[in-house]
Amino acid sequence: MSHHRHQSGVIPSMEAQSEELSGNTVVIVLGASGDLAKKKTFPAFFGLYKEGYLPKDIHIVGYARTKMTLDEFHLREVSYIKNPNEDEEIKTKLESFKSISTYVAGSYDKDEDFQALEKHLNEIEAKYPGEERNRLFYFALPPSVFLDVARGLKHNNYSKNGINRIIIEKPFGKDLKSAQELMSSLGNLWTEDETYRIDHYLGKEMVKNMLVLRFANIALSSGWDKNSISNVQITFKEPFGTEGRGGYFDEFVCPTFAAVTLWINNPRWEGVPFILKAGKALNEAKVEVRIQYKDVTQGIFKDIARNELVIRIQPSEAVYIKMNMKTPGFLTRAFPTEMDLTYKRRFTDAKIPEAYEALIRDAFRGDHSNFVRNDELEAAWKIFTPILHWIDGRDGQAPRPSPYPYGSRGPKELDGFIRKHGFKRAESGYVWPLTNVGSV
Repeated sequence: MSHHRHQSGVIPSMEAQSEELSGNTVVIVLGASGDLAKKKTFPAFFGLYKEGYLPKDIHIVGYARTKMTLDEFHLREVSYIKNPNEDEEIKTKLESFKSISTYVAGSYDKDEDFQALEKHLNEIEAKYPGEERNRLFYFALPPSVFLDVARGLKHNNYSKNGINRIIIEKPFGKDLKSAQELMSSLGNLWTEDETYRIDHYLGKEMVKNMLVLRFANIALSSGWDKNSISNVQITFKEPFGTEGRGGYFDEFVCPTFAAVTLWINNPRWEGVPFILKAGKALNEAKVEVRIQYKDVTQGIFKDIARNELVIRIQPSEAVYIKMNMKTPGFLTRAFPTEMDLTYKRRFTDAKIPEAYEALIRDAFRGDHSNFVRNDELEAAWKIFTPILHWIDGRDGQAPRPSPYPYGSRGPKELDGFIRKHGFKRAESGYVWPLTNVGSV
């Protein structure tokens, strides 16, 4: 009986994956001295190591151009790993983590440096039992050196007796042409099965949950089409601007907000606008998908709010359905409230892994389902390259960005833009997740 319960709800297509790396595995983090490795990559590997999710006898090798001692590398490696309560068990795990981590300094374009790395890897692997030698290469690198590194690794560090995988970070090019060139050149060296393009948002719990939410719930899926849905909004809001990013943004002319509407030309979604909004220096930090349903047929009710299905990706993961109910008490009036599944209240003892942890574990398991595929990447660039070229003024006069106050909801034109595409904002004073009945 317990076995049956354990197996219920599995997704067979996601269970049958490539071979899992379960032992005799070395991880090589390229760009190990950089901010990405320090802030995201190494903390994710430690999180998996602490919970026992890495292969047995795992060894981690940092590789970068910076010359530093092993102690200096260890200091940098664990500098962003949090232990606010000075937990002794975590301290012990950190020391153990450092003991399985070593460092090699070298360039990204010289065979002799990659050969020095190979010598170091051979010394580590000589202690492994049997002939199997698995290697996972993590590119915590800028795209400008992707191909040099991919080439150097393939020619000098590709294991002949095991599985080889590479994880590369976005951006995957800067437009369609550069992305196609990158994919083609990389594909000549590493197969699609060996390549894992990581976008950490695809590893977030509520993004991964969409597959189950959509296909495992008849109550929702029957209304998941143009007959019931008016519009879909995907919102990405950050409360900070481009401060400290001078190397990436021109503070005076860089656009910091964009809204665009896309359509899916198939029978299910024909005519439904998908409104994408993203911006910096806004009033809050929030990422969500908001599915707004069509109006109730008029007759029984007057000015009734629309239903909405909201998937809150961050902060505070949640799924809630905005629906109309009778006002509590003597009055027979409809007012908007919600069926609320907030994870931190419902799953009090669950630890939701960080997105990087989830995706790195998927790469060890050989699961590509939450990584960016090459045809998906090409389709995305085909949509956005013309927009980016228009913003850059390549085909005529560049558009003039609309200013908006720091800490606001965005440009004043935004409300009219989303209203034009069918979104209706509730005017009833509804506030999620609390409602004062006396105010309705």
